[in-house]
This record gives sequence, structure tokens and C-alpha cells, in this order.
Amino acid sequence: MASVPAATVTFTMAVANIDYLSGLGSTHTYFEVAGVAITRADILASLGLGIDLIMIFSALAMYEWAR
Repeated sequence: MASVPAATVTFTMAVANIDYLSGLGSTHTYFEVAGVAITRADILASLGLGIDLIMIFSALAMYEWAR
């Protein structure tokens, strides 16, 4: 039963983190990949998402390790 609220909180944190970090970046284009401009905001948002995913998977790994 606790997995639904935990997933909701995690999803909300991920969205807030991506929104905050993408707001810090500039709109200056650093490079293009397949015709898509990559800006500092995109890079920071990707790093924020990566950090959130690491937090989720590390919690799941600790849970599995403890079992």
C-alpha cells in the first residue's frame, strides 16, 4: 500500500527537479543532435532526471539487499 504514495512523491520530486534545473539554464545552443538544439537548460534537466533515477534505484537496491 505504501508504494502508491511513494511513487507519487517520487514523480512529483522528479518533475519539480527537472522544472527547476531547466529554468536555471540559458537558451544558448551548445550543439545539435539529429537537428535538435541542446541547451544548458536541457543538460541540467537531464542531470536532474538522472539524479532522481539514481535515488529511486538505490532505494530499490537497498530494499532488495535487505531482503
